[in-house]
Amino acid sequence: MDETPQPLLNPCADACGALDQLYGGWPARRARLSLGTMIGRIPSWTNRWRQEMTRADAARLILAADALGCGAAAAAVGLVPAVLRPVDRSLRARGPVTLALAATSLVMAFGLRANQPSRRQLTTAASVNAAWVGSCLVALPRQRNRVGAALVVSTALLDAAVGGVQWFLRPERQSG
Repeated sequence: MDETPQPLLNPCADACGALDQLYGGWPARRARLSLGTMIGRIPSWTNRWRQEMTRADAARLILAADALGCGAAAAAVGLVPAVLRPVDRSLRARGPVTLALAATSLVMAFGLRANQPSRRQLTTAASVNAAWVGSCLVALPRQRNRVGAALVVSTALLDAAVGGVQWFLRPERQSG
């Protein structure tokens, strides 16, 4: 019999097989019944999506999420002054922040043009997110209230996480 490791195609069967070996039968049958019912309710396309998702698909997904998030933030800051008021009471930064968020959204969207985002596109996206983290760190000491500080810190953490994922998902450098 072939001993090559097989991919985890049916987690329910694998888990229930382990329960069979451990407890000798009845808990596994009960678990198989309940897990099978739960897994049967998950749409089949989600299993296919999880199995077939490549590094390029993940990069496109994170770029799309970043582009949509920055676009939504640009719209919110540009259309609703109250959104920026906890961070900047005078609202002098409203125009530049709106333009910067819109430009960031466009940079992320340009990475979506190709089926596989290039190393340069993902490096640029990660660098832009690093610039947002830096600007948040500069803005943090100027915050006068907890809401503004929380908004700036959460933005910095989110941009750092997304930038790190974009940096990690960059394709390997082509040799030669």
